[in-house]
Amino acid sequence: MTAAPLLDIANLSVQFTGRQGPVTVLEDISFTMGHEIIGIVGESGSGKSTLARAVLNVLPRQAEVKSSRLAFDGIDLPALSQRARDGLLGRRMTMILQDPRYSLNPVISVGEQVAESLVHVKGLPLHEARERTLTALASVKLRDPGAVYHRYPHEISGGMGQRVMIAMMTVLGPELLFADEPTSALDESTKGAVLQTLRDLAAERSIGLVIISHDLDLVSAFCDRIIVMNEGRIVEDCGAADLPRSRNVYTKTLLSASLTLSLSEVDR
Repeated sequence: MTAAPLLDIANLSVQFTGRQGPVTVLEDISFTMGHEIIGIVGESGSGKSTLARAVLNVLPRQAEVKSSRLAFDGIDLPALSQRARDGLLGRRMTMILQDPRYSLNPVISVGEQVAESLVHVKGLPLHEARERTLTALASVKLRDPGAVYHRYPHEISGGMGQRVMIAMMTVLGPELLFADEPTSALDESTKGAVLQTLRDLAAERSIGLVIISHDLDLVSAFCDRIIVMNEGRIVEDCGAADLPRSRNVYTKTLLSASLTLSLSEVDR
């Protein structure tokens, strides 16, 4: 018997209803994925983040989500009660947000914030949650996890903050992880290191990882497969190694833009 895909989406559409009437932001999205690393790439407004939020069921109330199939590990997500679907968040599927400066609580140490979910969700005693948190901080390659545990968000760099966010979102052992622009707030020297950390974790724990980004050139170096989106639709779905041979006009434009940017950086 063939195992069910980790994520199975068919004909997914999302509309937002506003004063001017309904606006379609996703249309006819279909793909499957297993325990692999996928990059979803496109310009701002292409629907990348909306896709992730539709899967996680964290869109605003005015959003209307329709699909002929939306399944996680064989589970029909729309058929679940709100409580059952909420129960999957954090435990089995989750999202890393793009800027830790706005995601971490400034008045609580980063270690306590990571440990909090272990206490409230797993019901672990504080001392065990602390030990698990130290292990999680070490797993994202933070030096001296004991010292980092007691620091506050303003006392760590952007790269360290992003690693703390990765630790926080993976400490409960999710099987599906969305990383929404995980390098957007980082300097060039740190971006690759953070993506490599995500890739290593995905391989070690057999996580299905979806990296959402506008940077096609950067993401394609770390992903097994690339999905390109434009105006709410998928226009390309191919292996990362096959991307340079794409015949899709929009994908070729993105590749050309990435190359032009790279050459301009060399000229400087």
